[in-house]
Formats: sequence, C-alpha cells, structure tokens
Amino acid sequence: MVIFALLLLSIFWFAKLFGLLHYSGVFENQFNHGIAFYQPILWHFHELGEIFSNLTSDKIYHFLKLNIVHVFFDLTGVLSLIFIFYLIFRFKDIHSLSVLSYCVLYSVVILLWPFYDPRFWVPIFPIFIAVILFNISRMLILKYLRKYIYVYVCTYAFLGLSAILYSTYLTLNHEALAKQQANGVYRNEYEMYFYGKTLSDSAKYINPDIVFYLKKYN
Repeated sequence: MVIFALLLLSIFWFAKLFGLLHYSGVFENQFNHGIAFYQPILWHFHELGEIFSNLTSDKIYHFLKLNIVHVFFDLTGVLSLIFIFYLIFRFKDIHSLSVLSYCVLYSVVILLWPFYDPRFWVPIFPIFIAVILFNISRMLILKYLRKYIYVYVCTYAFLGLSAILYSTYLTLNHEALAKQQANGVYRNEYEMYFYGKTLSDSAKYINPDIVFYLKKYN
C-alpha cells in the first residue's frame, strides 16, 4: 500500500513533466465536443487496419464514397490485433516475457492515445510481423491458406512500391507536389516558394510564415 501510494504521488507530482495534464486536457476537450470515450480506441483500430492493408482509408473513400470503407478498416484493425495476441499467447514457448510485455503495454498506450496517427504503430509493427512469421508454420489452417497469404504479401509489396514511386514523382515534380501535398492546402505557398508566384489565378492569400519555413528548412 505504501509503494502504491508513492506511485500515485509521483504520478501527480510529475504529471506536468510527463505531459499527463496535456493529454487529460485533450481528452476533456474531446468529450466536451461530444466524442464518446470509445471513439479514440476505434481510431487506433482504424489506424492498424490501414497499416495491415497498406492503404489510406480516406483515399479509398474518396473514390468509392461508401461508409463500408471505414467499417472495413475498423474490422481489419480489430481482427489483426486479436490474431496477433492469439499467436503470442497460443505459442508462448517461443515468445519471451519481454516481447509479450512490450506488445501488451505498447498496445495499451496506443489505444489510450488521444490522437489519430497511424505512424504511432510503426515501432511495434515489425514485432507483429515477426510474431506472424514465427508462428505461421505452426498453425495448420495457415498452411491451407498459404497461396492467399502469398497474394496478400505480393499485393502489400506492390502497394508499398507504388507509394514510393508516387512519392518520388511528387518530390521531383514541384507543380504536382504543390497540388497534392496535404491535399493542396499549402498550394499557394509552395508555388510561391518554387516559382516566385502562384500559378493559380484564384489565389488570394499567401501565408508568409509557411513560405518562410519552406525557405528556412528547404
């Protein structure tokens, strides 16, 4: 009880240093705006669905305009996490306690994170892949699904390679970068930086701070 009390006191004492007050403030602001307590958790399942499919849900929704798109990514994330932890707990003999602890604690932290960003899953994603590869030969059902797994892996690699090529194209094509980066939010500023003027006749406002940072950090 004494140790537990000291831990609680240390949390309150270092709350500002650890950023806990900031995060609690974010949660409070979200709840005040009508966001349910489970919504941030659903965001992170959605993120995981995007990572395991190697696709961006907003891009897919932009073309299909179907709400089922978001449901697909949610379910993909939920099923993926359940499957990974099933493998970890099912075949504990090949997973160390440190791997199990890291996966569980990291996932808990992310699921309680008040911000949407798939990149936060990236540090643990290689471990998830390793868990799947270590156990794939030990699950009988996966042997029957081997050809479908190959299709999935090839599709995943193709999408990743396509994204790399497209990003390279945007890097080398200034006009395309100005239109596509952040969905064109900073198009006027990019064009001012690259060409010294905007290429759009409808441009009415240029944020000088954005141009300054583009020039400073190039």
